[in-house]
Amino acid sequence: MTKIKKVYIFPILALAVANIMWGLNTVLIKVTLETMPVSINVGVRFLIASLCLLPFAIKAWRPLKRSDLLRFILSSIFTITLSVSALSIGLSKTPAFNAAAIWLLGPVLLLLLSASFLKEKISFRTFIGVLIAILGSIIIIGRPPAGSNMEEALVGNLFLLLAVVFNVIAVLISKPLMKKAGSYQATFLTLFPGSVPVVIYSLTELSSWDMSSVSNAGLQAFFISIVFAAVANVLFYYALRRKEAHSTGVYSYLDPAVTVIAAWFILAERPNSGFIVGAALILVGLYLAELHSKHMHHLLRRHKA
Repeated sequence: MTKIKKVYIFPILALAVANIMWGLNTVLIKVTLETMPVSINVGVRFLIASLCLLPFAIKAWRPLKRSDLLRFILSSIFTITLSVSALSIGLSKTPAFNAAAIWLLGPVLLLLLSASFLKEKISFRTFIGVLIAILGSIIIIGRPPAGSNMEEALVGNLFLLLAVVFNVIAVLISKPLMKKAGSYQATFLTLFPGSVPVVIYSLTELSSWDMSSVSNAGLQAFFISIVFAAVANVLFYYALRRKEAHSTGVYSYLDPAVTVIAAWFILAERPNSGFIVGAALILVGLYLAELHSKHMHHLLRRHKA
């Protein structure tokens, strides 16, 4: 394989594998949350994942300005402490395929916020696409699955929406930092700082949690989730640091697609009519919104787990 082919193919493969892992991880998290508190699940999972990467990060560590380090920490707070925690709370209350559909709003919100910060104009077609996507999310959020607790499912969907918002903010904070640190260093700085506050809070829940209640399936899902979180993020930063991968944002849509398929077969979840209509509207809105967006190819969606 020539050097030129490696430059193009490896980042694309890295993005594809990373997003497949994130899609599967959503279902794995859902399984572990059945017998594990959210704070312990999130804090311990990302703490272990980050510490496993620490030796590799130290070996290739690059000096950073204090301001860049603070931005990494702030991005990590929004990514892990806020976004992943909100995602996990949402998953504990609503089906995994709802998370897959609502997460598709990420590129739409990213488009709106980045256009505001970059002072770029939004075309009428893009504006209509955004409205259609938001309408789709409203339908999904307001139509819980049959047989579920209406109030609990609504709260879960709103937490999923919060997770997307926090994740998009993290993207805007950290995007300029991607070429200032290596893949392992960037992953460690994204996972570790945000996991520490969650781990500290989880100590308050240890007394009320029976560790023996965790099933073998839940324990296996938990450790697989740790591996996926570490590997997927390293692959993501590897691809993000190479310009050739910036035009492959379409691979980010593998994530929700894999989640829906995995939830169907592993969790036996079945989408209702509200989900189908809402997801279809979000996809149509995304198509219209991104059709005339020049900068969306340069703003890859960040990870969620």
